[in-house]
Amino acid sequence: MLTIVPLLIPLTQNTGIAILQALNIHKGRAVILFYSSLICVILGALVSSTHGAIGMFIATAASLFIGQGLLLNIYYARKAGLHMGRFFRETWLPMLPSIAVLVPAGFALKTLYPPSDWGELLTLGAIYSCLSLALLWLFYLRGEERAALAQPFAGASKKCGPRC
Repeated sequence: MLTIVPLLIPLTQNTGIAILQALNIHKGRAVILFYSSLICVILGALVSSTHGAIGMFIATAASLFIGQGLLLNIYYARKAGLHMGRFFRETWLPMLPSIAVLVPAGFALKTLYPPSDWGELLTLGAIYSCLSLALLWLFYLRGEERAALAQPFAGASKKCGPRC
């Protein structure tokens, strides 16, 4: 979790990379990522000597958050003219209710029903996935996105006729 959560920000901003390349200003991104990697190595060496692997994960998460979460977004806003505040309001704020339910639900599932074999693990994963989809459908997707996702299923039910 320590390394996955900070990576969620750059994963949602892949379009920004293409915009920087189209504007021919992606060199600044490369410089930021270089220094972010340097921070990761230095922090990792300092923290892992006292805290082991967890310290390295924390150093990696910190450098990812600083480099990719903060500095790159400032760069996107200042150099490319992208409205990063609006981006976060429209993509991350609507996701917060789902996250507020999914994180405790994940810990509860893991604690109350620890899987003892692959079948139980897959079952718990399927339950969690269904819960995730339901929450994202209710809280995150806009009307036109829901309609676009429901459209193939509506077409399939029409083809089946009364038998479905």
